[in-house]
Amino acid sequence: MLELFFAGTLVDALLGTGARLPLEEPYAALVSRMNAAAACIIACDVPTPGAHADRVVAFHLAKTPGAEVSNIDIPLAAEIFCGEGDLLLIPEKPAGSQKGS
Repeated sequence: MLELFFAGTLVDALLGTGARLPLEEPYAALVSRMNAAAACIIACDVPTPGAHADRVVAFHLAKTPGAEVSNIDIPLAAEIFCGEGDLLLIPEKPAGSQKGS
């Protein structure tokens, strides 16, 4: 496989928490290339399915066992006043959509 670049660390922020195997292209190929790299892989919140992360850094709360939590200063009031069901007011993303769509 042709190496297009060299990196000591790769950041896996490819897909979100709703992603499942089997991945479609081009995601499957990207995960394969990521896993074949000699670099350390650090996943944001949760690893992309199939990716072999060396570390997982979660923002605010751990979403997967073993994740290191990084405080991003979400105010306590946001936790207190956003209760069960509040997020249901946010419009649902279309089926098949991903980050940025």
